[in-house]
Amino acid sequence: MISNSAYIAMHRFGLGPNESDVAHIGTNPQNWLLGQMRNFNPAPAAFQDLPSTAYIAENALGKLKQLRDAKNKKGADPEESQKAIKAMLKNLVTDLTGEISTRLSYAATTDTPFIERLVHFWSNHFTVSVTRKEVIGLVGAYEREAIRPHILGKFSDMVLAVLRHPAMLLYLDNVRSIGPHSPAGKRGKKGLNENLARELLELHTLGVDGGYTQQDVQEMAKMLTGWTVNIKKGLQGKDVGAFHFVKLMHEPGSKTLLGKTYPDSGENEVRQAVLDICAHPSTARFLARKMAQHFISDTPPENAIKKLERAYLRSGGDLTILTKTLIALPDAWKLPATKVKTPHELVIATMRGFGGDVKLKPALIAATLKHLGHVPFSAPSPAGWPERAEHWISPEAMIRRIDWCRLVAAKMQRDTDIEALTALLLGEAASPETRFAVARAPSKNDALTLLLASPEFQRR
Repeated sequence: MISNSAYIAMHRFGLGPNESDVAHIGTNPQNWLLGQMRNFNPAPAAFQDLPSTAYIAENALGKLKQLRDAKNKKGADPEESQKAIKAMLKNLVTDLTGEISTRLSYAATTDTPFIERLVHFWSNHFTVSVTRKEVIGLVGAYEREAIRPHILGKFSDMVLAVLRHPAMLLYLDNVRSIGPHSPAGKRGKKGLNENLARELLELHTLGVDGGYTQQDVQEMAKMLTGWTVNIKKGLQGKDVGAFHFVKLMHEPGSKTLLGKTYPDSGENEVRQAVLDICAHPSTARFLARKMAQHFISDTPPENAIKKLERAYLRSGGDLTILTKTLIALPDAWKLPATKVKTPHELVIATMRGFGGDVKLKPALIAATLKHLGHVPFSAPSPAGWPERAEHWISPEAMIRRIDWCRLVAAKMQRDTDIEALTALLLGEAASPETRFAVARAPSKNDALTLLLASPEFQRR
């Protein structure tokens, strides 16, 4: 039977236990987590056949632009053009469904679930959402290329990778941001767009109370002018959809951010500013609180936040050091579990508990995530999915969660040893009330439903 510390490691730091996790976790769950970090693979084989940003941009987004351009040409058939555009968008949605399915299947079977939780955490921190149709084809590649490789590297490197990725540049409209005094601005093109600059300061680094002003947002936006996406094949030897700095769009002159003046240096201005922002105490504080809130509780203890904050600053924003500090926090290993699993986490944990298979068709699992209000890559705003429990456990949401538990129970109850599954999923953390309810259930179907709906499984 798994110990309380093993339960915490597999539920809170991982994505829910499976038999392989139990076999390998041993008597020191912290070492199990550290081992996953040592064996980190930034490009798992499961994702290697998925399309890159360059491929998607040229073969989907590039063609979509061609279709839209053709629609506006003289003599074009508007109806036929619209049909072609709808067909291309439908293909992009189909590709997105495949991307989500691969991501979910990998999370449900991986032997490095802690790594996947970190990927999901940082991907949510730097949200790009398909609520903007412009990025439907790019969100998966964005996570694989801009987030996953950097989860144990320097935070500033992740920020720069995010800012350079076309998904983020499109999502927050930076592709259309033009310096008012740039050559393009003087020709009457559209002006400054502050979206990316604002979210960079408010959501990604300093935090809403990080000490910046509206003037700082404007100065950051000026630095980001000219950061756009290549839309022409062969332009300067770059792929369609690649990051492209356009000097003619860039606001000239020096900029002053957080009291520091940056000389006019084109594309390099953003790099210098990002390095300074990522080293700022407000960034350390903001990231420490967010990480503690995700891994400890909705209202994490101040001493835990302080330890993470100091680790970040002392290491120069090294995410390996920050993550190891998190693992060593006594507060992260306390019960009872208070963090409510998001619907996405609940579905993954259920799948892992049954060896990666709950005998439900991928389309039905996708429909379940939609029903539960948590489809990957579709956060309602740039702030990402909420952390706090009240967002996920309204009365209606609880009914839907129980519906999921019943659905799985109906499919799996014949082949499931309830007692063995209880030991696997909950171990010593199972309360007397949960054990009694499961043991006294009127049917095996009811027993399995009660187990999956138990507080110990619904929380982490």
